[in-house]
Amino acid sequence: MSGTQAPSDRMAEVERLTAALTDQILDAQIMNRPISEDQAHALAKGARLLHDNGMPWPPVLAQVLQTLMDGRSEAEPEPEISTEATNASAPKGLSRFLGAFRREKGPLDQPTSESDGGAQG
Repeated sequence: MSGTQAPSDRMAEVERLTAALTDQILDAQIMNRPISEDQAHALAKGARLLHDNGMPWPPVLAQVLQTLMDGRSEAEPEPEISTEATNASAPKGLSRFLGAFRREKGPLDQPTSESDGGAQG
C-alpha cells in the first residue's frame, strides 16, 4: 500500500514528520540538550520539500530553523571535536537554503498568510 500512495498523501506524511521533528528539536532547545547535525539536516530537507511543493510552513518550523541558524553562527565548535567535511558543510548548506528562502519569502519570523487567511489552530 505504501508503494501506491498519492503525492498528496506523501506530502501529508512529510508535513507530519517535519512537524514531529520540529517538536523534538524545540523540546531539545528548551531542555538545553544537543541537537545533532542529522536532525538539523532532516528538518531543513523537510522544510525544503514543503517549500518546493508549495505547502506553507507552520510558524514554529520557521522559528526553530531561525534558532538553529542563530545557534550555529554564535556557537564555536569545541576543539576536541574534529571538523570533518560533513560537520563543516552542515551549517553552510542550511545557511544557503535559508538565505535563498529569505530572499524569496522575506524574514523567517514573519507569518505566512498565503492560503490559510492567517488562521492557526
